[in-house]
Amino acid sequence: MSSHGFMIFAYNNEQHDYLKQAIFLADRITKYMDLPVTIVTNKKTLGEQTTGYNVIITDSESKGSRRMDRNKKDTVGVWYNANRNDAYELTPYDETIVIDSDVVVCSPDLTWLFNNNVDSFLCYRDAFDVTNRGGLDGDDTFGQFKMPHFWATIIYFRKDASAKRIFENIAMIKEYWAFFKELYKFSTGLYRNDYAVSIALLMEYGHRVDAVPSVYGKLFTATPDTEIKISGNEIVVQFDKHENNTSVPKEILISAQDVHCLNKFSLEKAIYLNSVHYKEELPF
Repeated sequence: MSSHGFMIFAYNNEQHDYLKQAIFLADRITKYMDLPVTIVTNKKTLGEQTTGYNVIITDSESKGSRRMDRNKKDTVGVWYNANRNDAYELTPYDETIVIDSDVVVCSPDLTWLFNNNVDSFLCYRDAFDVTNRGGLDGDDTFGQFKMPHFWATIIYFRKDASAKRIFENIAMIKEYWAFFKELYKFSTGLYRNDYAVSIALLMEYGHRVDAVPSVYGKLFTATPDTEIKISGNEIVVQFDKHENNTSVPKEILISAQDVHCLNKFSLEKAIYLNSVHYKEELPF
């Protein structure tokens, strides 16, 4: 019988405690799916902490600094999430789901990926702005040629020749990033896992866009300008909506649905509140 498990890359920077996010996520994976989790980090991030999970210590790789909150100049931090291509060699599992630490798992839905007997590498092709304000409009393609944008937020892979080629190509694309930036005519000079995965998938399937398999459905996403609160398997998303030339506060309740939370400052606040009010009702 093949082994199944999750892998989370977590390297702290000046702004965010990614290890805390990863442990919070691992706890939820254990709660809702009862599957093993491996956290990939470095000695500096781990320090003297114990996680209760399998930990792989490996050097982090930086691809420059980024503003962690687009609206605040004082939130710049080094981005260390550039060694995702090592997942194939690092994973202790036959089948793996690599998941970003800013996904809040609220269901067992992802387990169906381990029952996939056809495709050895899958990620989301589409993302959905849960506030329904069109905050992700334009993110379905990248570059001047409107290449399809696949999301590296959640990646399923099985250890076989096809998945190995895809990861090898991701590493090659990263190494020759300037070349691929010019070839596909996209504007960002910063390395992006999404773009590297997208290009590697197109290469694997001969640039036949319709032939590239993906995770069914859309990646539910709370955009960077939202605030979240978490209670059990429910997430409250707060946001401002422009109506009649005014900004109106709104909130929606999402239940039993995994959500990708792009505002990591709000996510870390929600994690803190969950730890402080453990076994208590959150004061929504």
